[in-house]
Amino acid sequence: MSSQSPPSTSNPRHPAGQAANRSAAAASKKRLWMAIGSAALIIIGFTAAYMLWRHPKPPAGNDLVAACKYVSSVEFLRLAPEQRVSYTSNLREKVDEIQALYKDGKLTEPDYRSAMNAAWVGKQEEHVARYFSLAGGKPRMDYLDHLSRKFFQKKNAGKGAENFKHDSAYEDNYIADWSRDKQRRYQEFRAAYAERRKELEAAGKTTKPSKETKKEAQPG
Repeated sequence: MSSQSPPSTSNPRHPAGQAANRSAAAASKKRLWMAIGSAALIIIGFTAAYMLWRHPKPPAGNDLVAACKYVSSVEFLRLAPEQRVSYTSNLREKVDEIQALYKDGKLTEPDYRSAMNAAWVGKQEEHVARYFSLAGGKPRMDYLDHLSRKFFQKKNAGKGAENFKHDSAYEDNYIADWSRDKQRRYQEFRAAYAERRKELEAAGKTTKPSKETKKEAQPG
């Protein structure tokens, strides 16, 4: 009686052959996904490099035109909040220069508006920090009086950012990645400041702050 040879495992119908086929298919699929992932990383890398080339991060205090253009980019708003402060603080001190650049045609209107918005938000950040460093009650109220009267003085003279209507959408995007507590403090100050300006305006008290109020309100 002749012996019968065992069935070949290379036969696709044999269980061992089916397992081998499944393993090969899985390996092929894995290589395909790895290739797709590598291609995606390359595309992301090229995209990031292009965006950096398109809107390179300029030094905050050197080229004012470059800084104004940079704060109008998406890349600026993607910076960490503490990194943005160096730009807003610089612009906050150069509002008159920014306005002059725009009048001379060296800034487009979108870049001008973004720069003014950044300067405005930067000023609010400084006000918030000062406001909450003071004790509650009269010290904070004196500070609001000081800010309000300076606001009216510059507005009546047609100077500074007081005559610039800030963009609330820019403001919202700027503070969107702040902590919940920092956003709360910011909104609390903004509400108190707006309310105090209304009260002083209604009472006709929109003159220059007195020396006593200014001394109390300024950082010691």
